[in-house]
Amino acid sequence: MSYTTEEPGDQEKIARANIRRARRIAITFGVISGICLISIVYAYVQHGITQENINETNQANRKLSEIRLELDKCAQEKMQLKKSLDSISLVLSKESNKKIKK
Repeated sequence: MSYTTEEPGDQEKIARANIRRARRIAITFGVISGICLISIVYAYVQHGITQENINETNQANRKLSEIRLELDKCAQEKMQLKKSLDSISLVLSKESNKKIKK
């Protein structure tokens, strides 16, 4: 559709307005793209940090399991020593009772 009442300067104004609008759209898309790129980089960095934390947690869990095993061994050894001490105490008390009776 063409307008016959348009002046020669009107087409220039329309062209400039179209260029301004195109620039605004390009800038808007550029800003949105920049924000998306920043978000992607942030997510990638966070993923790396999360992986490091997972590895540290796994190492800590392995160390904790080793410590628990060692603790169980110590508890068993303690029980054996207690039984030995109890039997020694029993023997000593019997011997002392024998001496007292004599």
